[in-house]
Amino acid sequence: RSIEFLGGFFRQKLVSPKPSERRVFSVAVTGGAEADVEEVLNLGVHWGYFHPSSLGNKEGTGRVRLYVLTRRLAPYFNLDPSSFAGYQFFTNQILRNAIVNGADGLLAEVKRRGFEWVEDNQQTEMF
Repeated sequence: RSIEFLGGFFRQKLVSPKPSERRVFSVAVTGGAEADVEEVLNLGVHWGYFHPSSLGNKEGTGRVRLYVLTRRLAPYFNLDPSSFAGYQFFTNQILRNAIVNGADGLLAEVKRRGFEWVEDNQQTEMF
């Protein structure tokens, strides 16, 4: 379910009229993933849906775990993995909602309210 939400979200960004937002292919969790969300993301790594990476902050004082959608899964969502450059932060609550309730409702909400809806619910600081 969360894979469908993330892939669908990345697809909506790709077809967005804002070119600066089109090349998102990775996800990080604001403030770090809580145990239940991290367990699902790690299961995605185990099954080959993501590969783990990390992202450092500007000061070089810490890192946050980054989950990159694998290139072999990208065609399922009509994504071009060769040109990805960005990442998207999500809160634990948004990802938990996608895990429990599925992608359809959240993707419809993003389509209705725009990407700002997700981004407005994010904390501005990485750590």
